[in-house]
Amino acid sequence: MQYADVTRHAYRDGHLIGMTYCLPSDTSAGLTNSDIKEDIARASCTIQDLIGVYPKYIKLYESNLQDSRLLNLVKSMGYILVGWNMDEEDYKYNTAAKSPQIAEVFDAMFSKQMGSYDRKGSYVVAGYDVPTSGAASGPPMVINTIQAHGYDMVCLNGCGNDKTPYKKDPVLNNGYVGDTKSFGAVEYRHGQSSVSYSSYRK
Repeated sequence: MQYADVTRHAYRDGHLIGMTYCLPSDTSAGLTNSDIKEDIARASCTIQDLIGVYPKYIKLYESNLQDSRLLNLVKSMGYILVGWNMDEEDYKYNTAAKSPQIAEVFDAMFSKQMGSYDRKGSYVVAGYDVPTSGAASGPPMVINTIQAHGYDMVCLNGCGNDKTPYKKDPVLNNGYVGDTKSFGAVEYRHGQSSVSYSSYRK
């Protein structure tokens, strides 16, 4: 809840809000299916309390082997599992001095893709946005690198042309809803503009 205002602000600005779910003690051992569903619903309701809709996209935090029971329960509840195919490594380059290396991760990935296949790829990027990290100075350079390579930044629902990126209910698999900022809606936004980041180099 310490990030409540950040979450509300991001949602109002048009960002898609999903959720990361972590099992109590990182294991489903000793938990019934109902226990797990109730815990997932509790996390979903916390987000709904903040932005008025239940998240549909969910990333599971699994520190060890995948828990097939958890995976099946999440799917049965109508959540859409999210993975990623690019790690921007902002946890590694976590000072202002190192933050330009985050953009270099993007540059290397894009260049490798073009060199290997002679065409652009499609990426879901994992970033960790550690609040105490100096890596917060990295995004302007990342945006310019994305722009230079001709990529378009979109919300996750924009990747799949999903016009209904939120759930109707935190437990039931009974359908999805959109909002004024969903893909195809009037307020849906995507893309990026070059950023002047001289002020970030202090």
